[in-house]
Amino acid sequence: MRKLMGCAIAAAALVALPQVVHAQRARWGFVSSGPLSFEPRFTLSYLTGGGGHALAFDPDVNVLYKFSSSTAKKGAYATGGLGVAISSLGATGFPSTSSTQLSLNGGIGTRIPMQGAASAWRVEGFFKYNFSQTSKGIPSSYGIGARIGMSFWR
Repeated sequence: MRKLMGCAIAAAALVALPQVVHAQRARWGFVSSGPLSFEPRFTLSYLTGGGGHALAFDPDVNVLYKFSSSTAKKGAYATGGLGVAISSLGATGFPSTSSTQLSLNGGIGTRIPMQGAASAWRVEGFFKYNFSQTSKGIPSSYGIGARIGMSFWR
């Protein structure tokens, strides 16, 4: 559990880092004028009920490649990254078990700027592969899906 909390704190620090680091001309984060930029991502879910719980925390670091006609605020991009899938499962009367799996991901998406705002909608299709952890008996797995979200800048 200490290992899980340590990873959670480290991931929270990475997410907060863009607010601490100020770039030139009052830009925040990892926005780049070149074709590559870096982006921290994470997913956190917690389920409880029936005398048990399931916690999943998936921090990733991705590289975004803007296609030739795209900018940091609009247009198509490709992304790829490396991450960790951390999970903890527990049931009443049994000890909790935790595991950590390395993961690779990739995707293609687009940013659609919002009129008069410093933000854009993002739509992305992705593929994620989690490597097996044989010492815990966890097989490899993969996920295919779509994300809808927003990008903010200043």
